[in-house]
Amino acid sequence: ALLIMKGPTVVNKVANALPDMSADGKVALINVLAARQAHSKIDIVMPLLTSSEANVRAAAFASLKQLAGPDNLGRLFSMLKSSTSTSEESDVQAAIIAVIGQVKDKPSQSTQVLEQMEQAPADKKPLYFNILASIGDKKSLAAISSAYAKGDDATKQATVTALSQWADVSAAPELYLISKETTDAKLKDQALRGYVATISKSNYPADE
Repeated sequence: ALLIMKGPTVVNKVANALPDMSADGKVALINVLAARQAHSKIDIVMPLLTSSEANVRAAAFASLKQLAGPDNLGRLFSMLKSSTSTSEESDVQAAIIAVIGQVKDKPSQSTQVLEQMEQAPADKKPLYFNILASIGDKKSLAAISSAYAKGDDATKQATVTALSQWADVSAAPELYLISKETTDAKLKDQALRGYVATISKSNYPADE
């Protein structure tokens, strides 16, 4: 019922009630705030990211992509760098991608993401690949291509995954090149599948 009720009053009431609810109640109200994209109430949800109740913590992380705005980007990058949970990393990635999608000046966003990736430990750098893929500009593509060239097997796989999810068709030549040059059968197959999926969504010439 809360999901279909209109007006800011509902959001305010939900946010005010949230801290005192049971675990299941908190999950339900977090979901209401997320469904309403109540960015103004994100500070009510943020403390629940460290909840000892697993379902509450999971709901809080899952809500970030609907609650976060550009002013939360710095906090999200810090969370991505410090997270030790794969599912939480995925939620933070999704939130960053959603926030960047709200920003018109995407080249400036790629600069910020690249700076954050540069500062991140080696094992965390691949977490930024899909974020760069969502931006899809030339700087992002150059960074991913460089990461592939210099990376170990796990990094190479992560770069191909990102290239396969690229925002536009511009990653197709890189995927094609990888599929032709790699001697790793699994990577070749992954790159080829990504290339085919990319060109099937566009008018890109297959013989490029």
